Formats: sequence, structure tokens, C-alpha cells
Amino acid sequence: MEFLHQQSLVTFENITQTSTLIADEGNTSTIDYQLVIWYLFLSGLVIFALRFIRNLWKMYLLIRSNQVVQVGKVRVVLLDSAISPFSFFNYVFVHKEEYNNGFDPLIWKHEMAHIKQLHSIDVLILEVQFIFAYWNPVLYFAKKSIKYNHECLADDFVIRRPENIQTYQYLLIGLNSEKQVMALGSHLDFNQLKTRIIMMNKTENWQRKAFLASFSIMLIAGSTLLFSNKNADENESIAESMLSKANTALNLQAPQDTIEGIGASKEQLAEYDKAINKIKEYKKNHPNDRFIDISGLDKRRMGYIAYVMNKEQRDARTNKDHMFLNPSTFISSNTRPKKKSPTKTMFENWKNPNVYGVWIDGKKSNNKALSNLENSDIVYYTISKLYGKAKEGRKYIHQLDIYTAKGFQEAYKNYLFDAK
Repeated sequence: MEFLHQQSLVTFENITQTSTLIADEGNTSTIDYQLVIWYLFLSGLVIFALRFIRNLWKMYLLIRSNQVVQVGKVRVVLLDSAISPFSFFNYVFVHKEEYNNGFDPLIWKHEMAHIKQLHSIDVLILEVQFIFAYWNPVLYFAKKSIKYNHECLADDFVIRRPENIQTYQYLLIGLNSEKQVMALGSHLDFNQLKTRIIMMNKTENWQRKAFLASFSIMLIAGSTLLFSNKNADENESIAESMLSKANTALNLQAPQDTIEGIGASKEQLAEYDKAINKIKEYKKNHPNDRFIDISGLDKRRMGYIAYVMNKEQRDARTNKDHMFLNPSTFISSNTRPKKKSPTKTMFENWKNPNVYGVWIDGKKSNNKALSNLENSDIVYYTISKLYGKAKEGRKYIHQLDIYTAKGFQEAYKNYLFDAK
């Protein structure tokens, strides 16, 4: 019996030890969730870091592999592929064909605003913060708000002259929003375009609010690294509040700027001089010709190059013996006139068919058609007196050309510049 009792005890002890071993083995297989979360965080950090490095590398390759033209202090990178114009620090990236055909001055001013206001620094700060705090919803709201604020500030930079507003709005609507864009570039953003156009027509100045909103948004984005223990709902509430403030602060005034006089590049000057010298050579070989055929000259392109010339470059190409070939002449031929409306008295006098022959928006009209308009409907007009043969067969002595807003836009849509 004693032998059996001892055997039973041994058996019980074995079972207890075995159970303890099994329990210990079960404990070693427990998942360490903190370690999993840490690995996930590091994986995201690596992904966003690689994404940031890749985008910087793309910028570097674009600069190294494409033609770069020095325009003043700005370097223009001419790309072979169709791409929405954008800027990165003092580089402007644009489709080569678009640049050679005459880069629109208003788009240029938009990109100059991004450069002068150092928007690329904001973008880089945000991208670096995304590497370490990609999980925080505050950054996504901040990024959206800052990019929107950048666009509105650039818009305001362009429309400092009121006559640019409508032209710039037509330009934004007409541009192709499906062109490729770069992640790190400051470019014409088509998001919330309707809101931006509405804000362009407001005259209230929000200088101080715009500055404070931009600064505050960046401050909140940076503080996510210091106060990451806040819960997501609280962070989202703060971000929405700042986004609301930023959306009202849209008209920060920048110093008046224009592409005029920044200095033409060597390539542009060579192109201009080649065209002018060809005509001068013809004039030299045909001194008796009163008229010179310049129909084959791209006057729009010549006007654009003349416009970006600085004072020294223009003076060197100004000659009283060839006034029609001077830079100022090409600029004038590409400048839309300054808008003006007649007084009510002038408008009433125009209805007299014995004095005025009327053209409305480029079409010959009856004087009675003026009764369908108000003097305020006319945004531009010219009056020329008829002499000699031009007066024969006509009872009126003045030709009157008037333009409504729609007609003015259509008549001068291809002009590069606005009269000052």
C-alpha cells in the first residue's frame, strides 16, 4: 500500500509540473501589442521619409535633365512634357512649348508670388512633419488650409490691379486642370476654384488676419510633435477652428510686382535681335522702299520679350531711325487699352446719326441701338474724325467704336498686357 501511495504522489507531482510547464509556455506566446504598434509606427515613418526623399529627387532630376533659362533672379526650367506651371524656391517649371509661345504674364505673377512669399518653405516644413506625425489628423487639415491660403495670397498678388481680375478669372477657368502636378511644387491649384473667384471680387483687406492665420496654422502643425498625447477628437476640433479662420483671411497684400523689366534671358535677346536684324538688313538693301513687310514677324512674341527686358536692354535696342522696330512699339501693340466709360451727356450725344457712325463690339450698328444700352454698359470707346475720302458717302463726321464688357474681352483677349 505504501508503494502504491508513493506512486500516486509521484504521478500527481508529475502532472502538476507538467501543467506548470504548459502554463509557462502559454505565457511566452502572449502578443506584445506595444511592440507591434511601435513597428507599425516605424514602418509608416520609413514610408513617408522615402516618399519625401523621392519627391526631392524628382525635383533634382527635373532641374538636371532639362534646359534652364536664367530670367533675372529666377531660373525657368523648360520641360518637354505638358505640366501645370509650378515653382519650387527660385525655380519655375513650365512646359517648353508654352514658354516659347509666350508665357502668360498673369501666370508668371502667380508663380512669382509663391517664390517671393517663400511658400516652398511652408511646404517643406509640412512634409517633414508628416514623416514624424503622419498619424495625426491635425496635419491633414493644416496642409489643406495652408495650400488654400497660399493660392489665395498668390491670387491677390496678381489682381492688385483691378483690371486684371476678370482676365485672370477667365484664365483660371480656361486652364487644363488635368495636367500633371508635383507634390512639392507651388502651382495653380484648381481646388475650391469657385470660392477663390468669389473672394477675388471682395475688396475688404484682411492683411493682419491672413498673416496671423498662416502663422497660427504652422504653429499648430509644429505643436503636434510636442502635444501628441491629445486625443484625436480634440485635435480635429482645433484644426477645424483654425481652418475656419484661415478661410476668411484671403487678401494679404504683397508688394506690387510685375514681370516687366526683370531682364530678358540671353536666348530671348538672341531671338529678338535675330528678327530685328533681318528686317534692318532688308531695309539697308532696299533704301527706297517706303514700307517694310513685317507680316511674317511674330509681334506677340516680340512684345513679350520686349516687355521682360530691363531698361538697359531696351535702351540698347531703341533707335529713332526705326521707331516701328523699337521695344516700346512691340509692347504697345500687345497692350490692351485702359477701360473707360462715357458720361451720360456724351452717351446721349452719340445717338445723333448726323454726327456719329456707331460700331458696337466691332460691328456696324444703327444709332438707335444705343437706346438698348446705358452709359455704364460701355467699358471702352474710341472716337476718330473722318477726313477726305474717308468721309465721302457718309453723313456722319465721326466714327465711334464702343465695347461692352463681353466685346472688350473678346476683342483684346489675345493681348498680353494691360495698360497702366
